[in-house]
Amino acid sequence: MQPLWTFSTTDNSIDIVVAFIFAAALFHSVKYLIINNINIQGKIFYSIIAVISLLQIVQVGSQLLYGGPVGVVTFRIWDLINYITAAFMLMATQRI
Repeated sequence: MQPLWTFSTTDNSIDIVVAFIFAAALFHSVKYLIINNINIQGKIFYSIIAVISLLQIVQVGSQLLYGGPVGVVTFRIWDLINYITAAFMLMATQRI
C-alpha cells in the first residue's frame, strides 16, 4: 500500500534516532528491574518507563513503515515531543 505522506530523509532519520533513544531507555529500565534490589515504587516506575518506551518504539516503527500524519499535530512538533520524552526517559532511568 502506498503511503499517503512521503517522509523526507530528515523525518526518517529523526524517527530512527528517537527509536534508538527509547530502546536505550527500555534496555536500562529492564536491566535495573532485573539487577537492582529496588522497592515496589521503583519497580512500578521502571515498568511504566519500559511500557511507554516500547509503545513509542512501535509508534516510530509504524510511522516509518506506513507513513502519514499522526493525529492533528505536525511532524515537527511530534518529533520534538519524541526527543523530549526520549531524553527524559533516558535521564530518569540513569538517575534512579
